[in-house]
Amino acid sequence: MRRRHGDRPTHTASQPDQPTARLAAAMAPGALKDFSDSMTEFIEGRLRLRINRDKSAVARPEDRHFLGFRLRRDPQSGTVEVLLSERTKRNAMEHVR
Repeated sequence: MRRRHGDRPTHTASQPDQPTARLAAAMAPGALKDFSDSMTEFIEGRLRLRINRDKSAVARPEDRHFLGFRLRRDPQSGTVEVLLSERTKRNAMEHVR
């Protein structure tokens, strides 16, 4: 079904449609590795981009930080919160002391 001009999207920023995240959460650990390998092959082969394997991981957003921040989804409201990562807080406190 095509969207017409003025139609609202089927999802909002507070409730993103994340089929990949849901798929990854439902997979067994061995399947996650296969999924990660498949995505790496696509990105490096088809898109011709390089991936730094030391920095790359398949994990829940709460467990990873990105540019000093981490994402957390509020289970009550479903909104996504942007928080400082623990490492950023720790480093900031060391500089303040």
